[in-house]
Amino acid sequence: MAWLGLPRLRGRGWCEFFSSLFSFLSSLSLDTTCLSEANVSVCCSAVFECTESGPFAINRVMSRDDGRTWGERARVYTAAHGRDAGAPQVYNVGGTLVASFMTNEGVGGLDHLDGGQMKVVTSVDGGRSWNNAVAGSPAAVSGAGGVGAEDGGAGKVKATVTGETGSHWPGLFALPGGKFLALYSRDGVGAVSQVYKLG
Repeated sequence: MAWLGLPRLRGRGWCEFFSSLFSFLSSLSLDTTCLSEANVSVCCSAVFECTESGPFAINRVMSRDDGRTWGERARVYTAAHGRDAGAPQVYNVGGTLVASFMTNEGVGGLDHLDGGQMKVVTSVDGGRSWNNAVAGSPAAVSGAGGVGAEDGGAGKVKATVTGETGSHWPGLFALPGGKFLALYSRDGVGAVSQVYKLG
């Protein structure tokens, strides 16, 4: 879990924050609670993987009261072709939310997430909508749906590939100037970090 702090509490009440968040997520009957937290203004956003409609997908919840209550659950990313997306994180990079995850949607013959690709999507409206906004990114792939597109609906979200096939357990780190590090391990290479700039 990445922790960025809360805008007004500045660390006071973290136990209550986590208790509230995990209580809310437990009420959703999630298979896992791989989640992260990010702040935009006074809004907190958490991402997590879920299997509510079949394969693993990425959802988010939001809090507008420093994490005391959580709601506004919505889809961030659904992998194309019935594939999986999981192990998400979200980070505030200069006011833009960047959510990373790993997926096997563009990898033939891989029936699980680990060893797939690392991808990122971005949100400039506090997590209400997501898309691709990484400058000079070599590849963007359309997933089956994002916020407002339940169960692979009509919405398309483009994700930037930041770690090629053979990537494992991605992470993020914000840098100054609208940049971030994509962090992961890769088969035959080891630990990898690569700088990306938001578009």
